[in-house]
Amino acid sequence: RRERGDDPAHTFCSFLPQSPTSRSQAGKDPAHLFFIPVCVVLSLLIFILLVALTVVHLGPHLTRPDFTHVCPDAWLGFQGKCYYFSDTESNWTIGQESCEALAASLALISTKSELIFINRYKGEANHWFGLRKEEDGWRWSNGTAFNNWFKVWGGGCCAYLNQEKISSSRCHTKKHWLCSRPNDYVLWKQKTYPA
Repeated sequence: RRERGDDPAHTFCSFLPQSPTSRSQAGKDPAHLFFIPVCVVLSLLIFILLVALTVVHLGPHLTRPDFTHVCPDAWLGFQGKCYYFSDTESNWTIGQESCEALAASLALISTKSELIFINRYKGEANHWFGLRKEEDGWRWSNGTAFNNWFKVWGGGCCAYLNQEKISSSRCHTKKHWLCSRPNDYVLWKQKTYPA
């Protein structure tokens, strides 16, 4: 003869609403005590999985900016940099401050191909760029030493691009100025892209 607690149907059905006496017996049932923690753990795992899938699916869409334009309007892009050629003239220091107001600096020219690109688009006007003579020699506006990969003509302390070569003059004379900064994609890769 079977006892009521040995009946598999009774164990399964013990979770259905029952009389208070039956409920107190069900709470002592080992199957009942095992079922609740398993349900809690499974529910938690499903929730974590759903959150992880949502983050993986939406993550790239939320963190990667739209790179249809990597340079601001009125700027030219070349080899990971953006360039701004001013329409106005100022001294070297005001040129640097104007570039800083645009989240840039007077242009730092790193390669011959970059110099050729700049000369192609600068027009006839002379343009200040980010090279200045200090007590210890020529330095870029970011503080790094110039490695003399091109000749700077003239006896001034601030370098500029003229029609034929790179020259220098007194820093207080007025010239157009040329800004440069990394493009938005480069800033994003460096994790310095503005939010």
